[in-house]
Amino acid sequence: MAKNAEIEILRAISILMVIAAHIPFILPWESAYWWPIFKVAHFWAGVDIFFAISGFVVTATLLRHIRSETPLIALKSFWIRRFFRLAPLSWATLALSIVLAATWNGFGFFGSPQNNFYDAVAVVIYGQNWHFFLCTSAGWTTCGINRHFWSLSLEEQFYIALPLVFIFSRRWLAAVCALLIVIQFPLYRPNTSWLWITRTDAISWGVLIALFSQHADYWRLAPTIFRYRHIGLLFVALVITAICFLSGGLIVSFFVGLIALLAGLLVWIASYDRGYLFRNAENQRLLLWIGKRSYAIYLFHSIAFRLVKEGCARYAGSADAIQNSAHSVVILAGGLVLTAAIAEISCRLIEAPFQTKGRAMAQRIVAPTTVAVPT
Repeated sequence: MAKNAEIEILRAISILMVIAAHIPFILPWESAYWWPIFKVAHFWAGVDIFFAISGFVVTATLLRHIRSETPLIALKSFWIRRFFRLAPLSWATLALSIVLAATWNGFGFFGSPQNNFYDAVAVVIYGQNWHFFLCTSAGWTTCGINRHFWSLSLEEQFYIALPLVFIFSRRWLAAVCALLIVIQFPLYRPNTSWLWITRTDAISWGVLIALFSQHADYWRLAPTIFRYRHIGLLFVALVITAICFLSGGLIVSFFVGLIALLAGLLVWIASYDRGYLFRNAENQRLLLWIGKRSYAIYLFHSIAFRLVKEGCARYAGSADAIQNSAHSVVILAGGLVLTAAIAEISCRLIEAPFQTKGRAMAQRIVAPTTVAVPT
C-alpha cells in the first residue's frame, strides 16, 4: 500500500518541532536574539502529532490485516513487524550513547555510561516514560542522555495494548478510546506529572480516525473546502501556531487535551490523502525525505548535536569557550547536517534491512493460513 504523502509531511513537521523543542538544551548561547521565542511558544507538542499519526497508521494497518488473518496470527505478525521496525534502530542508538559516554566524552556532554545503560534497560523493558518521570519528579539520578525515549516507550505500550483490545474486544474499541479522551481532556497535565508521560488522548484520536475511515460517512464528511488553493497550508500554519502557544500552558489549564484535539484534526484531514493540507504533497521531496527518516532523526539528533558540541569544545579548549553566538551557529548547522547524515546511513544500514526482515518473518507466519487446501 502506497504511503500517504500528507501524513509523511506531518511527520516531518512533527520531528522539526521536536528538534526545536530541544534547542534550549542543545545550544549553549542563551542570549541569542531568538531566545525570547521559547518563553512564549513551545514545540514539544510535535510528539502529540506523532502520537495521533501512530494511532491512525497502526489501527489502519490492523484493519487491513485482520481481514485476511486469524486473530492470533494477526497479533503475532503485527508484533513481529513492530519489533523489527522499532527495536533495532533504538537499541543501536542506546548502544552508541553508552560507547560515546565511555570513549569520547571529555566535557561530559554524553553523560555517564552507567546512566545511559540505565536508560537502555528502561527502554528495552518499555518503561522509559516512567524512568524519565522518576528522574524529573522523584529525584532519581539514573537518567542519561536518552530521556526523549519516553515517548517511544509510551507508543510501544500502546502497540502492546491496542491489538489485544482491537482483536478481542473490537466492538468496544471506539468507546474505550472516546472514554480515554473524555477523561483526560479537562485535566491539567504539567510536564512534571505522571499524567504527562502516560497521555493517550492524541493516540486515541488517531485510532478513532482510522475506525471512522471504514464508515460510510467518512467520505461524505470529507473536508472538501480544503481543495481551494492555499486554504490547507494556511490552516496548517494556524493550527501549528496555536499548538505552539498552547504548549506554554498559560492560556488554558486543559492545554494538553486541546493540543491532542488539534493534532487529531490535522491527521483526520491528512488521512484523505487528497491534497487538502498540502497540494502536490508527493512533490515535496525534502519534507518527504524528513518524514521517511523521522524515526531515525528522533532517535539520533541528540547524539549528533552532542558530537558537534564535543568537537567544538575540544577545538576551543573548554566548554565555556563555546558559550557564544558563533559556536551556537556552528553547533546548530553542524548538528542538523550530522543528524541528516546519520539518519540516512542508519535508515539504509539498519532501519530498512530490519524492516524487510520483520515483514518476511511475519509473512512466513501468515502464509500457512492463506494457502488454499487442495480438494
